[in-house]
Amino acid sequence: MSLVSERPCIEYSLVTIQSATDNFDESNLIGKGGFGKVYKGMLYTGWNTTTVAVKRLKPGSKQGVQQFHTEIKMLSMCRHSHLVTLLGYCKENEEMILVYEYMSCGNLADQLFNIPNSSLSWELRLNICIQAARALQYLHTGHSDTVIHLDVKCANILLDENMKAKISDLGLSTIIPANQREVLTTFVNGTRGYIDPHYRKSHKCSKETDVYAFGVVLLELLTGKHVTSGWVIPDPDVTDLATWIEQQISYGSLNQIIDRSIVHEIAPNCRNSFAKIISKSLQNDPSKRPLMSTVVAQLDGALAMQTGRNPSSSINEGVVYDHFNAVHTNTKSDEHFNPFSTHTNFDIDTLHEDVNIFGTISNSDDLNEYYNTFSTDTNPATSETRASFDKSERTSHSRTPTTESWMKSVQSRTSACEYMLPKIINKFDLFNV
Repeated sequence: MSLVSERPCIEYSLVTIQSATDNFDESNLIGKGGFGKVYKGMLYTGWNTTTVAVKRLKPGSKQGVQQFHTEIKMLSMCRHSHLVTLLGYCKENEEMILVYEYMSCGNLADQLFNIPNSSLSWELRLNICIQAARALQYLHTGHSDTVIHLDVKCANILLDENMKAKISDLGLSTIIPANQREVLTTFVNGTRGYIDPHYRKSHKCSKETDVYAFGVVLLELLTGKHVTSGWVIPDPDVTDLATWIEQQISYGSLNQIIDRSIVHEIAPNCRNSFAKIISKSLQNDPSKRPLMSTVVAQLDGALAMQTGRNPSSSINEGVVYDHFNAVHTNTKSDEHFNPFSTHTNFDIDTLHEDVNIFGTISNSDDLNEYYNTFSTDTNPATSETRASFDKSERTSHSRTPTTESWMKSVQSRTSACEYMLPKIINKFDLFNV
């Protein structure tokens, strides 16, 4: 799908915003930065009251105007369970205001660096990583055009009351057309410490630009230290993060750099796998970095090593989860979303071509390779699953599926994933990068 149709959000009046924030009272201030200030607010709609986050951008900034419109455009087009929801905006009397769902636990940077005795256990950090990675994977592959975030960092990963992670702040993001791998930007966007060295030098950004920044986020979650603190690379002879991490792995000294509050929680095989994911993501050469689909699979594997649970369960959950997200994203704006309805513009015939174990519907080249690997597989379970899946999907256009038939379709996909996952891991050496 091309990023052409937008899902409109609400345009609020300035009076409504002022009422929600007590006229931007400082007691409601919950954040501030170069963009402006963020306030906690209460929106009253009839009998309903909604707690919201209100971002008030600094007036008079030309760059702020561009980011304001980009944020509205991107979050109107892109909907995912791990992307923050933009409820609406206000553009009145030279004000530029964005209204988001309220995320009560703030951002990951505050939880990690600024809150004493934070409850970020290692398993919770892994889950936050996976959730954020799924959102980035969706931006990269959920449409025919690619969305590059360009400002991935801990401060832009928000946490709700259940510590569920959502990616925020798409104001610097850009779109790469379907027929291109990278795009040239006039300015280098991003935050110091997270910017891809290749992008900084060439001004060319790609999916791998976000992968590098996400690798920095993973490193911060492991060490508990901000990348710009000066502590992360104490050796003056080491000039890049990937080399430094590789040294810690080879020297067997990973425990010396891990956050002291979690070092005793981490299973050794999980620790080593996680460090290798970081190392690969932080390679200076973008072509050596993994795609986000691979990062998601590897993080699922690391979580399985930590908990002893089968990684396929969380991957399969992602398949169903992001199937809903893909349908929801492609549903016409005037339609009520129904997961059992076939009356959308979602091209379900393309889905059988890539039974994507990595949790999203994708047009990535690597998924075509994965599928082709098993296209001649004679195993009865997968061949029957593929045949029944094809048949059920092709006939779904002519009839509305029942709950029972839909669940049978999901079970077929799950069966295929459980059979194919070990083969894919062995073939592509996913957990020994």
